[in-house]
Amino acid sequence: MRNSCSWSLFLLCLCFVICDSCLHKERRALLHIVGNECNCVAWYNPVDGENNCCQWEWVTCNPSTGHVTALNFDGFRGEFVDNGDLFNASMFLPLQELQSLSLRNLGIRGCIPGAGFEVWSKLHKLEILDLSENQLNDSTISSLDRLLSLQSLFLSKNFITNAQIIKGLSKRKLNVLDLSWNVIVDDIPRAACKMTRLQELHLDGNFFFGKLPPCIRNLTSLRVLDLSYNLLKVRFPTSNFANMSSLLHLSLSHNQLEGMLYLNSFSRYTRLKYLGLSSNSTNFQVQTESP
Repeated sequence: MRNSCSWSLFLLCLCFVICDSCLHKERRALLHIVGNECNCVAWYNPVDGENNCCQWEWVTCNPSTGHVTALNFDGFRGEFVDNGDLFNASMFLPLQELQSLSLRNLGIRGCIPGAGFEVWSKLHKLEILDLSENQLNDSTISSLDRLLSLQSLFLSKNFITNAQIIKGLSKRKLNVLDLSWNVIVDDIPRAACKMTRLQELHLDGNFFFGKLPPCIRNLTSLRVLDLSYNLLKVRFPTSNFANMSSLLHLSLSHNQLEGMLYLNSFSRYTRLKYLGLSSNSTNFQVQTESP
């Protein structure tokens, strides 16, 4: 009985030591990222007085296992400089429990051949990825559709020029897709209508043109739809948004809106908190009630 109690106490102490700190392999990977792969050390040194990487400001760990589950480099504002400004995505592979990764505004221009974003397909728990405010182009991001576990993808303020990425991602189970403020000159592909799990779709600040595909009404889970600051033609009355009763935010501002919109046609959208309707056309009117 005494041996059993001693063994239980030993396991409890061991769990306390292990579970309250990061794993050596993952700590080494993090030091490799900030010390060797980017010039982040110039303005942030994670080892000053703290060996437990789970205590670092930009790291989140599972409190039970000690595995790194989230990384947020937003405050770094540095540049990944390995191999002539090419990004080495494979340096994150030791972090197999990683669920959320933010690499916003790090000056990422491209990836090392063989170590592009496609290698993150091995991170089977990665659900949230933020690559906003970098310098990524269509070629660099084309492999993101291989990340089967992704649920939220943020790509705003890059150099994306066409909607091919939407076609690639249409088979994924995304909840959030943000392509705002790129330079996309394209129509909205019908493939977007297949993304029926989407709760947020941000396409604002591009050069999308033409008419909305009628099948966009299939996106019945949408809570946020931002199409503002494009070249889209939307003629009212329209049934494009007929099935989107969950909408909280709908912005069509600064497009080519035409026809007559009766605000009471949105009366059944009981959750709607914002409706943006500024038009670049003089052939658009808004009335409170239909005759």
